Amino acid sequence: MPLLTPHSWGARNRPARYLFEFNPNHVPAGSPTGGQFTTGKGGTSTTAGPTSYKGGERKPRGIPIRTNNLDQAVRLILKGHVVELTDTKQVHTVIAKLADMALEAAKLQKAAPNYDLCQVTVPGTNLFCNAIVQNEKHPNGILRDGMPQLGGVPIPGSAADKLPKDKDGKVDGSDEFIKYLESRGYKVERNVTIPAAHLKASQKEMIGPHVGQMMVDERFDPGKKPIFVSRDNYVVDGHHRWAAVVGRDTRDGVLGDHPMNTIRVDAPISELLEIANEWSLKFGIKPVGGVRPRGGGTRRASGRRSGRRAERRSLHLLHEPRVRPVT
Repeated sequence: MPLLTPHSWGARNRPARYLFEFNPNHVPAGSPTGGQFTTGKGGTSTTAGPTSYKGGERKPRGIPIRTNNLDQAVRLILKGHVVELTDTKQVHTVIAKLADMALEAAKLQKAAPNYDLCQVTVPGTNLFCNAIVQNEKHPNGILRDGMPQLGGVPIPGSAADKLPKDKDGKVDGSDEFIKYLESRGYKVERNVTIPAAHLKASQKEMIGPHVGQMMVDERFDPGKKPIFVSRDNYVVDGHHRWAAVVGRDTRDGVLGDHPMNTIRVDAPISELLEIANEWSLKFGIKPVGGVRPRGGGTRRASGRRSGRRAERRSLHLLHEPRVRPVT
């Protein structure tokens, strides 16, 4: 089954069943930094996964439902459907509507409706997760609980547990990870400013309410604290803050004018994810759970269960370094 190019993504004469296979890993023409949300020539990094799936693997997301009705889009997203909006301005409106619902639920002391932001797409773009990393190990993309955590709740007794903790008991392992990368011979550049729309998500799911609340909170700058990115412009850790910046960028319908502070590592995403996962598990930062959509959509293991599985891997690795040296 052929993959669509960025220029043919929105073509109405294409069967809708092809839409979920789009994975161009492209950069915009003439851009020195590459980009996820503008069209251009093909880039390098990952390959598309197969169209058949073994038992136990999660299938790719469903066929997008096109709609101009934003209230309908909200209802469909909350039911777990993939929704295709017609322009980027609508993305901001839909996320803002969902954020308002979450705030209203909080006032009533009720659980906020959960949704996966990767279920939102716009023709002609990669919003939000259409250039995710796919490889032999993860042919359908990497779930959130399979991503490295360079900051978070430390496992008791681990090296991470010795770091200073914030009011929520979380630590920031960024400096330690940078030291580790440099000790392995990787070049690391700090404070590299890149337009958020020129970066790409490496994971296949994002917790929508987290993104929405950051996007609409004018007191918070999600692009200020740096996130780690690969040399091929994939986000390693910090997907939700990055998506919040992109969400703000969609407000005027012109992508590329909202900056993101980054720490760029001179390694391709496939290599960097392997190193970051091994380091974070050995260092002792607890993995996080994924999205648990309400109503419809793919059933997924709860964040608590998936986190426990990954935490057991962490404990196993605390005294077993397995990261291969750089040659």
